Amino acid sequence: MFFEEQLLTCCLRPSNQDAAKHSGAVLRLLVRRIRQEWPGVQVVFRADSGFCRDWTLSWCELNEVDYVVGMARNQVLNQRAKAAQERARRLHSETGEKQRLFDEFRYGAKKWKRERRVIAKAEHTHLGPNRQYVLTTLKEEPQQVSDGWY
Repeated sequence: MFFEEQLLTCCLRPSNQDAAKHSGAVLRLLVRRIRQEWPGVQVVFRADSGFCRDWTLSWCELNEVDYVVGMARNQVLNQRAKAAQERARRLHSETGEKQRLFDEFRYGAKKWKRERRVIAKAEHTHLGPNRQYVLTTLKEEPQQVSDGWY
Protein backbone atom coordinates (compact mmCIF):
# COMPACT_ATOMS: atom_id res chain seq x y z
CA MET A 1 0.00 0.00 0.00
CA PHE A 2 1.21 3.47 -0.88
CA PHE A 3 0.74 7.07 0.15
CA GLU A 4 1.41 8.95 -3.07
CA GLU A 5 4.81 7.42 -4.00
CA GLN A 6 5.75 6.38 -0.46
CA LEU A 7 5.44 2.67 0.29
CA LEU A 8 3.52 2.18 3.54
CA THR A 9 3.37 -1.59 3.68
CA CYS A 10 3.43 -4.70 1.55
CA CYS A 11 2.41 -8.31 2.01
CA LEU A 12 4.15 -11.27 0.46
CA ARG A 13 1.71 -14.07 -0.26
CA PRO A 14 1.63 -17.31 -2.24
CA SER A 15 0.36 -16.87 -5.80
CA ASN A 16 -2.50 -19.30 -5.17
CA GLN A 17 -3.92 -17.07 -2.41
CA ASP A 18 -6.51 -14.33 -2.95
CA ALA A 19 -4.70 -10.99 -3.32
CA ALA A 20 -7.27 -9.37 -1.03
CA LYS A 21 -6.95 -11.95 1.75
CA HIS A 22 -5.17 -9.72 4.28
CA SER A 23 -6.04 -6.34 2.76
CA GLY A 24 -8.85 -5.64 5.21
CA ALA A 25 -6.64 -6.21 8.25
CA VAL A 26 -3.81 -4.13 6.80
CA LEU A 27 -6.23 -1.35 5.86
CA ARG A 28 -7.67 -1.26 9.40
CA LEU A 29 -4.19 -1.00 10.94
CA LEU A 30 -3.10 1.74 8.53
CA VAL A 31 -6.25 3.81 8.99
CA ARG A 32 -5.97 3.57 12.76
CA ARG A 33 -2.34 4.73 12.67
CA ILE A 34 -3.01 7.52 10.15
CA ARG A 35 -5.87 8.85 12.26
CA GLN A 36 -3.69 8.84 15.37
CA GLU A 37 -1.31 11.26 13.63
CA TRP A 38 -3.87 13.23 11.57
CA PRO A 39 -7.32 12.88 13.17
CA GLY A 40 -9.27 14.93 10.63
CA VAL A 41 -7.62 13.74 7.41
CA GLN A 42 -9.68 12.22 4.59
CA VAL A 43 -8.56 8.65 3.91
CA VAL A 44 -9.24 7.24 0.43
CA PHE A 45 -8.71 3.56 -0.33
CA ARG A 46 -7.79 3.18 -4.02
CA ALA A 47 -7.50 -0.33 -5.42
CA ASP A 48 -7.98 -2.36 -8.56
CA SER A 49 -10.67 -4.98 -9.08
CA GLY A 50 -8.67 -7.67 -7.29
CA PHE A 51 -9.56 -5.91 -4.02
CA CYS A 52 -13.23 -5.30 -4.77
CA ARG A 53 -14.78 -7.20 -1.87
CA ASP A 54 -18.03 -6.42 -0.08
CA TRP A 55 -16.43 -6.83 3.36
CA THR A 56 -13.72 -4.27 2.56
CA LEU A 57 -16.18 -1.78 1.06
CA SER A 58 -18.58 -2.21 3.99
CA TRP A 59 -15.75 -1.66 6.47
CA CYS A 60 -14.75 1.52 4.64
CA GLU A 61 -18.34 2.81 4.72
CA LEU A 62 -18.69 2.08 8.44
CA ASN A 63 -15.35 3.75 9.24
CA GLU A 64 -15.64 6.87 7.08
CA VAL A 65 -12.96 5.77 4.64
CA ASP A 66 -13.75 6.79 1.08
CA TYR A 67 -12.90 4.38 -1.71
CA VAL A 68 -12.23 4.26 -5.44
CA VAL A 69 -12.10 0.59 -6.40
CA GLY A 70 -12.06 -0.94 -9.87
CA MET A 71 -14.63 -3.56 -10.83
CA ALA A 72 -14.28 -6.42 -13.25
CA ARG A 73 -16.57 -6.18 -16.27
CA ASN A 74 -19.70 -8.31 -16.28
CA GLN A 75 -22.88 -8.56 -18.33
CA VAL A 76 -24.97 -6.48 -15.93
CA LEU A 77 -22.47 -3.60 -15.85
CA ASN A 78 -22.01 -3.75 -19.63
CA GLN A 79 -25.79 -3.58 -20.11
CA ARG A 80 -26.14 -0.62 -17.72
CA ALA A 81 -23.42 1.28 -19.62
CA LYS A 82 -24.59 0.19 -23.08
CA ALA A 83 -26.07 3.56 -24.09
CA ALA A 84 -22.86 5.44 -23.24
CA GLN A 85 -20.71 2.86 -25.04
CA GLU A 86 -22.93 3.01 -28.12
CA ARG A 87 -22.79 6.81 -28.12
CA ALA A 88 -18.97 6.70 -27.88
CA ARG A 89 -18.87 4.26 -30.81
CA ARG A 90 -21.17 6.49 -32.89
CA LEU A 91 -19.15 9.64 -32.14
CA HIS A 92 -15.92 7.82 -32.98
CA SER A 93 -17.29 6.66 -36.33
CA GLU A 94 -18.42 10.23 -37.12
CA THR A 95 -15.18 11.97 -36.10
CA GLY A 96 -12.48 9.32 -36.29
CA GLU A 97 -11.26 10.64 -32.92
CA LYS A 98 -10.96 8.79 -29.63
CA GLN A 99 -14.11 9.21 -27.57
CA ARG A 100 -14.37 9.00 -23.79
CA LEU A 101 -17.77 9.28 -22.18
CA PHE A 102 -18.75 8.78 -18.55
CA ASP A 103 -21.90 7.57 -16.87
CA GLU A 104 -22.88 6.63 -13.35
CA PHE A 105 -25.47 4.37 -11.79
CA ARG A 106 -26.23 2.37 -8.66
CA TYR A 107 -25.29 -1.31 -8.64
CA GLY A 108 -25.36 -4.11 -6.14
CA ALA A 109 -23.90 -7.54 -6.77
CA LYS A 110 -26.02 -10.45 -5.55
CA LYS A 111 -23.75 -11.11 -2.55
CA TRP A 112 -23.64 -7.46 -1.46
CA LYS A 113 -25.80 -6.03 1.28
CA ARG A 114 -26.44 -2.76 -0.59
CA GLU A 115 -26.09 -0.92 -3.88
CA ARG A 116 -23.14 1.36 -4.51
CA ARG A 117 -22.20 4.16 -6.90
CA VAL A 118 -20.51 2.96 -10.09
CA ILE A 119 -18.65 5.22 -12.52
CA ALA A 120 -18.60 3.80 -16.04
CA LYS A 121 -16.05 4.95 -18.58
CA ALA A 122 -17.15 4.21 -22.16
CA GLU A 123 -14.23 4.70 -24.50
CA HIS A 124 -13.99 4.00 -28.22
CA THR A 125 -10.82 4.27 -30.31
CA HIS A 126 -9.57 2.88 -33.61
CA LEU A 127 -8.84 -0.31 -31.63
CA GLY A 128 -12.51 -0.63 -30.61
CA PRO A 129 -14.44 -0.31 -27.35
CA ASN A 130 -12.87 -0.07 -23.92
CA ARG A 131 -15.00 -0.17 -20.79
CA GLN A 132 -13.96 0.56 -17.24
CA TYR A 133 -16.00 0.41 -14.05
CA VAL A 134 -15.09 2.00 -10.72
CA LEU A 135 -16.96 1.87 -7.41
CA THR A 136 -16.70 4.99 -5.30
CA THR A 137 -18.04 6.91 -2.32
CA LEU A 138 -16.55 10.16 -3.62
CA LYS A 139 -18.99 12.89 -4.66
CA GLU A 140 -16.97 14.29 -7.57
CA GLU A 141 -18.18 14.15 -11.16
CA PRO A 142 -17.62 10.80 -12.91
CA GLN A 143 -14.74 12.01 -15.09
CA GLN A 144 -12.98 13.59 -12.09
CA VAL A 145 -13.19 10.30 -10.20
CA SER A 146 -11.91 8.29 -13.16
CA ASP A 147 -9.12 10.64 -14.22
CA GLY A 148 -8.15 12.18 -10.89
CA TRP A 149 -8.52 9.32 -8.43
CA TYR A 150 -8.45 6.06 -10.35
